[in-house]
Amino acid sequence: LDEVIRGRVAVISFWGVACGACREEATHLTALYDRYRSKGLVVVAVNGYDEGKDVVERFAREKGLTHPICLMGSKIAEKYTVASYPVTYLVDRTGTIVDYHLGFETGEEALLGAAITRLLSARDEARGPGRALPDAAPDTRTKR
Repeated sequence: LDEVIRGRVAVISFWGVACGACREEATHLTALYDRYRSKGLVVVAVNGYDEGKDVVERFAREKGLTHPICLMGSKIAEKYTVASYPVTYLVDRTGTIVDYHLGFETGEEALLGAAITRLLSARDEARGPGRALPDAAPDTRTKR
């Protein structure tokens, strides 16, 4: 995961097909990914439920998901101390978690889109490769 997001603005969502709010959020993540990926955004959905590849692929196909999905992600979810689903982290180019959100309700994608726009247009001090996220639990302070 660190290699995928290094030096980029990223949205990391921990989710599962069996989670209703996760299912609802998924299409909005694809919309954000399609809208901002040419500007440097990466969206990664980490399946923390460890659901089978066939289950996840069928859901992704049915919903037209285009953003990357990481399978068998329960170990990654543990690293991020995920306790409920979905949980979505917004990461800046230096690898710092700058915001997070638990759950999903329609309309929240607009707030996430605005935060993504700010991060993509910000002039980061470190224009080179960012640092990887630490192996320890993430800094869960928020800038809301």
